[in-house]
Amino acid sequence: MVLEKGVLDDDSVTLAELERLKVETFNEILPRLDKLVEFDLLRRLPTERATAYAPLPLLESDSPNPDVQD
Repeated sequence: MVLEKGVLDDDSVTLAELERLKVETFNEILPRLDKLVEFDLLRRLPTERATAYAPLPLLESDSPNPDVQD
């Protein structure tokens, strides 16, 4: 969902999105999001207004990295 939205935060998440995740509040998904941060799959954005998460730039890219060779 974070990849779809670009930024996921408690101010912009909709009820439909919460239902899709099978939770009632944004706080219920925070442990999952924090675990993704631990694994360097998301980054927590520095904001005072809301709790916000965004994908790391590597995950946002649809094209392979030309610097990486197999």
